[in-house]
Amino acid sequence: MRPVSAGLGTVSVLLLLAGCSQPASRPDGRASSNVLAPSTSSTSSSAPPVVDTAKAFLSRTVNFYGPNEEQRTVRLDVYPAVRVSAGLLVFVDLTAEGREKPAGSDYFCHDEVVCHSFGATSIVDSRGLVRYGPLRNGNASGAVLSSTVPYDLDFGTRYRAGVLFPVPDGAPSSIDLDLQYGGPVLGLPVTDGTPPQGLLAGGDAVPPSPAGGVTTLPVASATGTPFVDRHLLVAKVVGGTLNQGGSARQGVVSLAADVLFAFNSATLTVPAKKVVQQAAKILTDKADPAKPVAVTGYTDAKGTDADNASLSQRRAAAVADALGKTGGSALMLRATGRGAAGPVAPNSHPDGTDDPTGRALNRRVELAYTPKAPPSPPAAPHTADPQSEQGQPLATLTAPKVIASGAGAVAMTASVRSVRRDGALTVVEVGVRPTGPAGGVDYFSSGRNDRDLGAWRLVAASTSAAYVPATDVDDPTRLLGTTVKQMNAGREYLLSFWTAALPANLSVVDVELGQLGRAKNVPVSR
Repeated sequence: MRPVSAGLGTVSVLLLLAGCSQPASRPDGRASSNVLAPSTSSTSSSAPPVVDTAKAFLSRTVNFYGPNEEQRTVRLDVYPAVRVSAGLLVFVDLTAEGREKPAGSDYFCHDEVVCHSFGATSIVDSRGLVRYGPLRNGNASGAVLSSTVPYDLDFGTRYRAGVLFPVPDGAPSSIDLDLQYGGPVLGLPVTDGTPPQGLLAGGDAVPPSPAGGVTTLPVASATGTPFVDRHLLVAKVVGGTLNQGGSARQGVVSLAADVLFAFNSATLTVPAKKVVQQAAKILTDKADPAKPVAVTGYTDAKGTDADNASLSQRRAAAVADALGKTGGSALMLRATGRGAAGPVAPNSHPDGTDDPTGRALNRRVELAYTPKAPPSPPAAPHTADPQSEQGQPLATLTAPKVIASGAGAVAMTASVRSVRRDGALTVVEVGVRPTGPAGGVDYFSSGRNDRDLGAWRLVAASTSAAYVPATDVDDPTRLLGTTVKQMNAGREYLLSFWTAALPANLSVVDVELGQLGRAKNVPVSR
């Protein structure tokens, strides 16, 4: 291996170009269309049959945040996705449940306190590691091509709402969805049937029929070429000694700095030699020798920015030099240091006290490379996993004092619902129930005022390897999982995140939920 001058220029440009949003053409190679659907007329002999809505693919009861403590309990029915001329239509039924009339409209969006679209939902390609946001009108900030969810939901009425996505690469026969507080949906079938009447007709809502009791909320029409929102994902494993993660277009090997170096030192320790040899073998076997390998050092937040930047740079250079001397490959190595930037865990607790466990995870050297081989072929479609829809939780935690910025402490109970393998990812579902009004948003994040689950992770107890939430390659602050809103007292909210695939021989894992504590030896399904 041959070290070259510091900097990430070549690698960064490659990844950002591969992962950026694309406004012009659809990922399946067909031209984008302003026509949202084929004719839905049941009298047409050429039209495929209308999608059967007698039985949903998945049904669950979920809670959404309601302003002024108003109840927002809704039955969610998810139906097979439908290929249409504009893309891929995903549609659901919302039915009000409980004793009080639900109020609010931000079920699937988070742009503001009250919004009406499906803007926060995503299709997740768990094999190719790509996230697709909904189609938008004209550009990245354009209106979401989805139904408008009303503020009030009447009891006894099902509201049918939909959203248009780009067709994922490879035109798969099933997809995974992130529906925010609606939870993840794995293995949703994709069909060529005709959408239900009125869903793609445009105009006003279609009133319920006397027999069906369904109010259809039409999907917004595009006035120009739909904007395709497509992002590569990266899933990292940190801590332990040596861990592997990455995406279909980028592999990542993470080396724990505490194994490589003594405190405040950039000189490799004796145990570091074996770790470097293992990393060199991974790069030799997996990395494309024609593309540079980025060797990036990171520190925790202790000390000054200048000192941390210098230390991380010197540590990255030391690892690159050791890799170069290992031999057996012609890979180019580019060393750089980012100091305390890019943390994968909190450096301090929400109350300001030190978090030594989080700081240890942030002290690392990452090796980012371009893989030789293309992604693995898609696996067989999923079937719904009943464990996440009903039954007893896998583990329960109670935290008497959970704190968020600008909000008082509140007790919460967390129920781990499932930990499931999903292609090159792992999906974690947790039900969180506050005992009092939870007026903050950064209860579970790694940064102040962030609304994500950045402090959550899976931990392999035998190696201390931590599986942190996956992120967009082009925006590391965009975590793959639930964006946290405020929560009403006494109701359980389904929160979820995606992380790197767990080793095949790992049957149990610890679920680390930040302030909520750690659930140990949670079984892993599939």
